[in-house]
Amino acid sequence: MSTTGDQFVRYPQTPSFVGMLDSITTLTEYEATVPDLSSLLAPKGGTFLGSVKLHGTNLTIVFRRTADPGYPIVQIQSRNRILSVKSDNGGAFVFLNGKPLHLLVEKILGLQGGDPSYKEIFIAGEWAGQRIQSGVALTKLPVFLAIFNICIDGKWVEDMRKYRNVGLPEHRIFNVFDIGPTWEIRIRDFKEKEEVDRVVKITNELTNEVGKECPFAVNVSKYLLPQGPVARGTGEGIVWTMVDAPEGNLWNFKTKIDTFSTVKSSATKAPKDAGIVQKAQAFVDYACPLDGRRLMQGLEYLKEVTGIQRVDLKYTGQFIKWVVNDTMTEEGRELERFEADPKEVKKLLATRAGSWLREQTGRTIE
Repeated sequence: MSTTGDQFVRYPQTPSFVGMLDSITTLTEYEATVPDLSSLLAPKGGTFLGSVKLHGTNLTIVFRRTADPGYPIVQIQSRNRILSVKSDNGGAFVFLNGKPLHLLVEKILGLQGGDPSYKEIFIAGEWAGQRIQSGVALTKLPVFLAIFNICIDGKWVEDMRKYRNVGLPEHRIFNVFDIGPTWEIRIRDFKEKEEVDRVVKITNELTNEVGKECPFAVNVSKYLLPQGPVARGTGEGIVWTMVDAPEGNLWNFKTKIDTFSTVKSSATKAPKDAGIVQKAQAFVDYACPLDGRRLMQGLEYLKEVTGIQRVDLKYTGQFIKWVVNDTMTEEGRELERFEADPKEVKKLLATRAGSWLREQTGRTIE
């Protein structure tokens, strides 16, 4: 099996429910300006399949077909880079490199009628377990990979329940739709406020239940801890993915318990007559709170791309750039609501990120 890949393929960020709705609105408005479209890509509603959001680190396996379809080129990668023996992430490459990963492709092709004519298959999962993250039930388990999505030649599979057997449990490679649990919710119309409110209420209730005890950790324990005890503890949340999305596009969103939220939902806007700095500060307090997850995610990013185990201030610039970009990408749509000036926001974000990092000097990055 060759492990020489051609290029890095990033797994898309999973937005919040509001973020997904904003993207659908933007696409809908664009399509309204284009005459004679053969098909519309912006969905008006849909069925969403929920699976437990695992608190680990993103890991994907890219398969590219060769002259011998039974032995494709394999590329193992993290959220931000291609992995190798010398540049690993939490031991994921070393763990997977000796595994019969081509069997995953065989299972996928079997569900596709055995047609080996694919060019690229992208299997997305979460690398989790001991020492990968902290504060959740999964950290009580040996490391493992859990598959949660599959893309074939640029199109995401229509329903991951059909692909629930794509895994190698005997090699600690699981499928979240096989281990379970899963949930299903129908959203009739993304534009109806009552419908949106209903979905928010239901998804929040289910998410809070996962937060009380991670059901995936309990279920997978029988494979990873056959002699016991069952891994019990906090779960992070749920990822909701549209079934039969138009043109094989990926429409999904995440719901997380407050502990893992990157924003401070209780933050309030500055008064109407407030100055530029005050309005920008209100946005920063909402989008990048000192006690939120975003700053910690910045540390995790540094650890992944640089390999450092403790906070080192020589990476301050890299850390600040990540925090600013991630905040603006994830929460930029809220600038208008806070009436915040983007330039001022970026300055305040940089100041906050730099000051916070200095306070963490020497801290071990978990």
